[in-house]
Amino acid sequence: MQATDIYARLAAALHGNGDRHALLTQMLEPIVQLSLARAGSVSVGVPADGRLLQIGAMELSSPGSGDERTVVVPLTYRGITLGEYRLAMPASSEIGEQTASFHRTIGALLGLVLHDASAEQDSRQAIVAEVHDGLAQTLVFARMRVPLLEEAIVRRNEAAALQYSADVREAVGLAQTNLRAILSQCREPMDPQGLKHALGSSVQSFRELTQVNLVFEDRAPNLHMSGSRESQVFLIVQEALSNIAKHARARHAWLRLDQCGDQVEVIVEDDGAGPPAAKALASPSHFGMEIMRQRAARLGGKLEVVARDGCGTRMRLTFPADLAKAAEA
Repeated sequence: MQATDIYARLAAALHGNGDRHALLTQMLEPIVQLSLARAGSVSVGVPADGRLLQIGAMELSSPGSGDERTVVVPLTYRGITLGEYRLAMPASSEIGEQTASFHRTIGALLGLVLHDASAEQDSRQAIVAEVHDGLAQTLVFARMRVPLLEEAIVRRNEAAALQYSADVREAVGLAQTNLRAILSQCREPMDPQGLKHALGSSVQSFRELTQVNLVFEDRAPNLHMSGSRESQVFLIVQEALSNIAKHARARHAWLRLDQCGDQVEVIVEDDGAGPPAAKALASPSHFGMEIMRQRAARLGGKLEVVARDGCGTRMRLTFPADLAKAAEA
């Protein structure tokens, strides 16, 4: 089992209400194997007193004559440790950045799986949608490319093999990016001061990181929405700004929030290279565009991405204001 298979399985686990302890035990062997460990165990917290109770252990081989060390992978949710994996590894082995990143991701995702989400059902459902809409689609794309890559290798078609290899590499990179975004959302929920404060903070950060002069204009001073809907709008804007930073080569950008009668309108524009061609939109790096449209649909609205007059790209999100009010009722 590869790391992507583990991520996909955890994505599926977030949809259901199966035995979480059984899942942790089933994940033990592939985690031990991918970590190049000799043995491992998994423990979970006991709510009554906070102790860790071991629920599974396994060995890939008998202890050797050399020294060993224990590597602990904590399973955390918002800073709280809910369990841990303990891996027996040779004392001389080094943990590379790729393995360390794998441990951090697994620890955070399984911490989320362990978390009792009954008090935060809305948040959990939003995270499930993130996993399904972003991560799962990217992994499916990567898995579809693997047999094509294998076939190209067998036929010694070097050009095709290099292309499929690049596709897989790009998809796995995007999957890691999606995971980081999901985990960041778990650690840092929607800004308690609301959408406009979050957008203002993002504008400042965007300017500092990209050197693009981004201007934010708020034309909807009386707009109020539920936290879950504000989160959807914020994530759409974040994706649009990310696209500008990565692809647009822009010098200026504009973000406008407006309300026209019963419609809320969000526009993000730049003076860069313009929207990607249809062929480019089929690549894994542009799955984000489809995810943005799905978010817009959850708001009861639609999203358009077109060429801006003059140069650059214009993204326009519209959704009903009456739904926003209903969500507050």
